[in-house]
Amino acid sequence: MKILLFLLTILFAVWLWRRNRLNALNERKSKSAETHPAPTPPTSEPSPMQACTQCGVHMPAADMVQGQRGIYCSQAHCQAASDTRV
Repeated sequence: MKILLFLLTILFAVWLWRRNRLNALNERKSKSAETHPAPTPPTSEPSPMQACTQCGVHMPAADMVQGQRGIYCSQAHCQAASDTRV
């Protein structure tokens, strides 16, 4: 009987400790949310995708290499097509 009472006391203490810890964590989260609003992601438009003239891989236009005869995914493909950069 003593062991059962001891186990119930330990379980009750653990339950109280966890409940208090979770309440404190929730309070901290609510306080930080009030003082620091969540940052809004920057609204930028997606970069247009273009296909490489040599291999057909689609990439953002900003990352492409511009040649005289077309656009390429890399400098190596520009050279392989015997094209010079603009």
